[in-house]
Amino acid sequence: MSLQSTSAFQMETDFVIMISDMEFSRVYIKKLNELEGTIFDWVLSHASQVQSMTIRELSKEAHVSTAAIIRMTKKLGFQGWTDFRFYLNDRGREEIVATDYYENLLQLDLFMKEIASKEFSMKLSAAIRLIKNARYRVFLGFGTSGALAKYAAMYFTNIGLESYVMTDPYQSVKRKNEDGVLTIVLSVSGETDKIVE
Repeated sequence: MSLQSTSAFQMETDFVIMISDMEFSRVYIKKLNELEGTIFDWVLSHASQVQSMTIRELSKEAHVSTAAIIRMTKKLGFQGWTDFRFYLNDRGREEIVATDYYENLLQLDLFMKEIASKEFSMKLSAAIRLIKNARYRVFLGFGTSGALAKYAAMYFTNIGLESYVMTDPYQSVKRKNEDGVLTIVLSVSGETDKIVE
């Protein structure tokens, strides 16, 4: 078994993840980096198997280091893997509780009203002009946002607009402050420090 590339951790979550009576809200999950979040998802999706595994067995099954597992458990408020595993044994299995559908419909309604406004239309027209008039476009995104940036660059290139992608925060840029270059920064969470730098 291996870790899946897409996970509930990577999505902008509309779910509250609960294991019995302890809630793993975004407050806990936000502390996890991408690897730790993927481990967390793997553990939850294999909860019955994990309850009897040692940390080395989990490491082998999930194809991650024991250190990464320990970091994940500590960020979730446990002393280590054994503490987390005992918690799973004592408290039961994973349960995913969907958010209120009415709230989702309300958010959708607000979004639809906003995009139908004249102000939004003017902003969209200005953005379209910037994109069309640029000599080339550079999409910037890291992690999950990097996948979106790659897709956007390929899409724009396929429709005839020269575009490039940067998904590594340490990638060197040969030319700076050049006219006609439009940088489009993508961030799913809006909190990635490397994007701001």
